Amino acid sequence: MTKFLKTYGAISFLFLHIDENNFSCYNRCIRNSCFCNNSGKENEPMPKFMKSLNIISRCQSIFRNRQTGNEICAAHHSLVLAICREPGRSQDELAKDICIDKSVVARALASLEDKGFVERKADPENKRRTLVEPTQKMLDILPKVRFVTAEWNRLVSEGISEEEFSVFQSVLLRIEQNARKIISETEEKSGE
Repeated sequence: MTKFLKTYGAISFLFLHIDENNFSCYNRCIRNSCFCNNSGKENEPMPKFMKSLNIISRCQSIFRNRQTGNEICAAHHSLVLAICREPGRSQDELAKDICIDKSVVARALASLEDKGFVERKADPENKRRTLVEPTQKMLDILPKVRFVTAEWNRLVSEGISEEEFSVFQSVLLRIEQNARKIISETEEKSGE
């Protein structure tokens, strides 16, 4: 189930990035539940699954914030899990792993550093890379973040059979792969 949360979060974020250059159109589309083609003309209803994924993502953020209080915000949960899973990775690697823009990751890490959750230091082999290490404070909150994630997974999967979930996960994983491919291709074209 944890893979499910990572998958739908990545898809939701990737679709937001796809429309980043057409932000005013995207905002209008969210309000009117429609997609726009590149010319900005409304042409078809927004697929129900994207609307559902966005709602699930927002509900998860509310749940995370309520469960963790003022210690860390919901947006930092993915970073806590990624940093603790593989300490010493660069900011860029973290951004790519959790599908968040590099500048957003840098700001989030600055906030976590100010609060004493991470230490950032220059890579001794490449001074332009910044490596991220969890502090004891982050390691102390990790069990709570894992518990909140597991509890959310348990609650949202109630009443769903293993077979239904397996089919859903398979389809969602293919959509995630397509979304990641789109972002990768657009990064290559833009030179990022």
